[in-house]
Amino acid sequence: MLSFNTAYYSKGAIISQRQEIFLFYLKGYFIWDLIAVFPFILNLFLQVHYIEAILIIRVYKMMRNLQSFQENLNLTEYHTSIFELIKLMFTILYIAHLCGCFFYLVSKVEHSQGVTDTWILTNDLYDPQDWFFVYVNCLYWAVITMITVGYGN
Repeated sequence: MLSFNTAYYSKGAIISQRQEIFLFYLKGYFIWDLIAVFPFILNLFLQVHYIEAILIIRVYKMMRNLQSFQENLNLTEYHTSIFELIKLMFTILYIAHLCGCFFYLVSKVEHSQGVTDTWILTNDLYDPQDWFFVYVNCLYWAVITMITVGYGN
């Protein structure tokens, strides 16, 4: 509903007529929003596991909004470089987050299939009381894997 009520810029002018906003939304973000919502509707009937992972599609819209925000700031070249560096740092952290979550998911799936030698069981993290400790372990693995050249073997 918010997208139907949000004005947008076109050729330097702000467009605030609802009919034009509606058409702009249908031509642009509607398909992405539909793709992101459809699996949740499907999940109501089929009970599919890990369907929440489809929310990653929403990152596309976030990146477009960030680009639009940056264009509206009219930054100097120096400030644009700093802004780009900050975006790069957040992108790297986001990728590390995704890798860490995937690492944990793989171990949980392995354990559910009967594998007894996983890092979750080795570190006694299968049913943790402190989820933050597990998250930090996963994030640590992802960051170390991304910044190292090899494993030394």
